[in-house]
Amino acid sequence: MKNKIVLFLTGCLTLLLPSCLGSDSEYELDLVPDSQISSFRLSHDSIPVLSSTKFIIDQINGRIFNHDSLPYGTKVEEVVATIEYSTTIGVSSIKVMQSAVNDSLTIWNGTDSLNFSDKVLMVVTAFNGINTKEYTAQVNIHQVVPDSMVWNNIASLTSAEERKVIPVVDGGNEYFYMYLANGGAYKLERALVSNPTAWTSVDVNGLPSGQLILSQIVDYEGTLYAPAKTGELYRSTNGADWSAVSNAPSIVSILGIVKEETVARRPSALAAIINKNGSLHFASLNKDGEWIEGNVIHNGFPISGFGAISHNSMFREHLLLVGGRNAENTLVNTAWATMDGRSWAVIKESSSTSFEASEGLSVVEYDDALFLVGGVDSSGKAYKDIYLSKDRGITWTKTSSLVLMPDEFKARAFASAIVDKNTNNLFLFGGKERNSGNDLGDLWVGRINRLGFEK
Repeated sequence: MKNKIVLFLTGCLTLLLPSCLGSDSEYELDLVPDSQISSFRLSHDSIPVLSSTKFIIDQINGRIFNHDSLPYGTKVEEVVATIEYSTTIGVSSIKVMQSAVNDSLTIWNGTDSLNFSDKVLMVVTAFNGINTKEYTAQVNIHQVVPDSMVWNNIASLTSAEERKVIPVVDGGNEYFYMYLANGGAYKLERALVSNPTAWTSVDVNGLPSGQLILSQIVDYEGTLYAPAKTGELYRSTNGADWSAVSNAPSIVSILGIVKEETVARRPSALAAIINKNGSLHFASLNKDGEWIEGNVIHNGFPISGFGAISHNSMFREHLLLVGGRNAENTLVNTAWATMDGRSWAVIKESSSTSFEASEGLSVVEYDDALFLVGGVDSSGKAYKDIYLSKDRGITWTKTSSLVLMPDEFKARAFASAIVDKNTNNLFLFGGKERNSGNDLGDLWVGRINRLGFEK
């Protein structure tokens, strides 16, 4: 009898085994009382961008959110939420608390529109009526106009008659080197780019009293160069200790830097204007310390007061000069460019409409365009307008109401403009309200809002 019972049970198990093995695994998962949301979408007929917005579901922390914020001003007060769950058998219920509407949980039928102008709490109950999971759903919307530029006056700088600030990499750290001129004496202060309000003083040696063209100090291949009004050229490898360059020609102006170009294998160059027997010529200095003389400068070419920017255009390194005074002491509103420091071409004629003929223009590369700020015209009137060029200096357009200097910003020229590429901040150091007079001694920082959004 015992053997018959064992055989009977074995037979039953044998019959049941194929059924179990052949059962659908999803059927077994469906029996798990799961309350997790697996998919979340929002839609509204009048908000096309909403249907393509991707939402992240953080199962660990119970958060639902969109990483890429919706455009500024988007209204999400009545939108349709489409939700899917981890289990195909469904859930028992879902309750919501719309913070913008009330502070209590109510049953949601899954089809009524919801108000996502504030956080929405969702409590999902599994089909067994016991297991629950909470989610906080949030629709991120830009709270500022992305294309507007915000400016702040963040510091008062040491008083000076004249000021020039340049970016320098020293010991692997990025610094602002600020050279100050007072009563013929020169002083250096420096601050980390990451902390532009904390300045330390450094003694300066070897510079001629009151003779530097301070606005034309440049950093070329790790060495600082500064021209003097008497034609000498001075150099420094540490920013503090200076000496005259023995083999330099008579310098009229230091125009700027042409960076090394690896594609065309074109070397870097320090571009200058030199005086050769009373005639003004283009010339360049290479990183080996050799001077190469160019042609006589063009008529109308600026020799002082210009804005200069080194930039890459069409995979080629360029040096661009904007505005300034020519050899006849006349203000111009032209733009000139070079790729070697000796051969120059005008790319914006003075007859073309744009900014006024002026000097002391601040030019930077910012937001995939060239920005021009300020300047002072022949009547002594200073400007605070911003112009930009998206074709590398050929045409210039005054910016719209979204990118303007604030009302409290004084019109000026000869400000030092530097972009911190790590933060996309644009710094404006000092400047003058007239050609003469003391430097304003303030530090402004601006940024287009979208350049500060997380990526």
